Amino acid sequence: MQPTIFLEYELKFTREYEKSLQGYLEKIKDESLQNIFTFTSKGIKARNYVGILRYKNYQFEILPKLIDKEKIETKEEQATILKNLLYMLSLTKKLDIKESEIAKISKSKNPFLEILIKIYANSLFECLKRFVPKNYVTEEDNLNFLKGKLLFSKHIIKNSVNQAKFYCQYDEFSENNLLNQLFYYVSRLLYFVSNDNENKRILKFITDFFCDIDFKKINIYKIRNLKLTRNQTAFQKPFDLAKMFLENSSIDMNQHKIKTISLLWDMNKLFEEFIFEFIRRNKDKINENLENNKIERIKYQKGKRLLYCEEANQHYGNTFVDIFLESKDRKFIIDTKYKINEGKFGEFANSDIFQMITYETIHNSQNAILIYPTIEKNKELMHKYKLCEDKNYEEDSNHYITTATIYFGENLQIEKQNLIERLSKILKETIN
Repeated sequence: MQPTIFLEYELKFTREYEKSLQGYLEKIKDESLQNIFTFTSKGIKARNYVGILRYKNYQFEILPKLIDKEKIETKEEQATILKNLLYMLSLTKKLDIKESEIAKISKSKNPFLEILIKIYANSLFECLKRFVPKNYVTEEDNLNFLKGKLLFSKHIIKNSVNQAKFYCQYDEFSENNLLNQLFYYVSRLLYFVSNDNENKRILKFITDFFCDIDFKKINIYKIRNLKLTRNQTAFQKPFDLAKMFLENSSIDMNQHKIKTISLLWDMNKLFEEFIFEFIRRNKDKINENLENNKIERIKYQKGKRLLYCEEANQHYGNTFVDIFLESKDRKFIIDTKYKINEGKFGEFANSDIFQMITYETIHNSQNAILIYPTIEKNKELMHKYKLCEDKNYEEDSNHYITTATIYFGENLQIEKQNLIERLSKILKETIN
């Protein structure tokens, strides 16, 4: 099944399919899915979410709107967007993918869903080649000998006639544990979802390998508190992916088939986390360009109470800054806005400026930066504004707000140095 590829806000379905999808979402009352789509008289619109949606015989890939719409038709541009999305997901730890694997994965001609299935199947296959995770599992059975502890009430019921038996509860160090049951269940479900021959071959090997494991219906609530033991940490990657598939899928329990898959990420949050992680990991290289005002501390989602009530002796009204930076003698704030910006003078929402002035005030900072993505290289611009303090607009304020755009239309992983230089320039201009 080849997916239909869309950018955010640009999903187009048949009217019949729209009614079917809307009816399904209303029926299951899944708020996480309902919040992703807007149903209008003109059709369905996806909000700021990217990823995969599979429902009935339709599969859709929603890619970030970080490239010129006219270029999305080319396979090369689609591959660039997919690489950037994988890079952002790996850097923010939304997906456990090594940077060295991204180029190889993104070269695949398979849909994004098949790529994720491949990552899961290969990682589990590699782990199982080393050992099979075992756990102590509590068992109950009617035995010919006493083992563990005797369950007296059940023993009386079961063995009132045959007194040579003992109904016992005992711990068995077994492969037939919840972790392996999870792997078996998810692998079997994905086998029927995948259309890739190599993926099906590996998943078939895994399900055959687990043939002695009980095939049980596993739901996310059953494994929510499941923790890997110290000896099972090698299985962390396939475990996280198995949970991801289970949590983001609607499963027909009668037929043991996945009805829908919705692996979607909020681009507002992803963009914010990516900028923070990139600055944090490349802080030393960025500092090489900052001369005397090098970054010393960086904090994500720094919170501060807005109000204090003397009567109650309590602080109220939490506020959180996206990214808070400190140099030797400066504090400055970065707030990311995931909306395409052409870099023009005054191209910002008043509400964004009010927000930044509030952040500067409560965090005792004089410098704030609004970072936007842009889809064109020549619109990678920056403007510095000074806060007017009186009605005559005299320039006597020490508070500044910088708006800056960053181009995301190139391969971020390969052109990492360009992003380092761009962020360095933004920070340098803001501090000076």
